[in-house]
Amino acid sequence: MKMCNTFLTAGVSLFYLPKTYFNMQNFIRIVFAVMTFATLAFSCSKEKRAITCEDKMIEKLGAQVNCSVKRELERMDNVLAKGSYKGRIIYFMFTVCPSCNTVPPQEGYVCGKDDNIEKIVIDDFLNNISNVTIVKGCGD
Repeated sequence: MKMCNTFLTAGVSLFYLPKTYFNMQNFIRIVFAVMTFATLAFSCSKEKRAITCEDKMIEKLGAQVNCSVKRELERMDNVLAKGSYKGRIIYFMFTVCPSCNTVPPQEGYVCGKDDNIEKIVIDDFLNNISNVTIVKGCGD
């Protein structure tokens, strides 16, 4: 009985149950409610986001991104870009330099079977690559 009184003063008093209403049935209800809440609150696992092909390309090529301090026409940035090439998404390093006459990329990377990265040669970049977007760049 002494343990029940200790429980009453320490735990059940939080639920404002007077001692006259305390019985085993109320105790079971309270324990059930607390256990249900704890199970619902702590059993939810955070869903892990699947690693995409783009994530793998950023990991592989992201370190090659280089941003110049100069902006506007004087800038020369090396960014990771993607585009559509012969029905596939291709990733490549692209030089952004408005006042330069740079050679377009000659090679790129695609995700092959099982999302393995494959290196491919780009034929006629200017006519075969479309929908070019920057994946990782210089923020402007």
